[in-house]
Amino acid sequence: DGLKQANSVAEPVLIAFGSDTGVTEQVAKKFAGLCAERGVQVRRTCDLDEISDMEELKAAAIGATMVVMCSTCGHGDFPQNAGLFWSSLSSTTLAPK
Repeated sequence: DGLKQANSVAEPVLIAFGSDTGVTEQVAKKFAGLCAERGVQVRRTCDLDEISDMEELKAAAIGATMVVMCSTCGHGDFPQNAGLFWSSLSSTTLAPK
């Protein structure tokens, strides 16, 4: 069980998943539970399409560590609940800092 107790300065986590069959969703929710048990604040656990708008993603992830878990389906395609996220991410021009 490789997760250790968090120290008091641990950032909250945002956990986002893409899953067609529900297995990756279960893993994400299990991970969220393990984080919470160890004192890490879980800001949100959601499917990737719930944060497909880049402004919403920035707002949700600011000051947090984002953990993405995503399966593939068919011939390496994105799951149904991650397609909008991928479209948005791949069409966005990322500006350098």
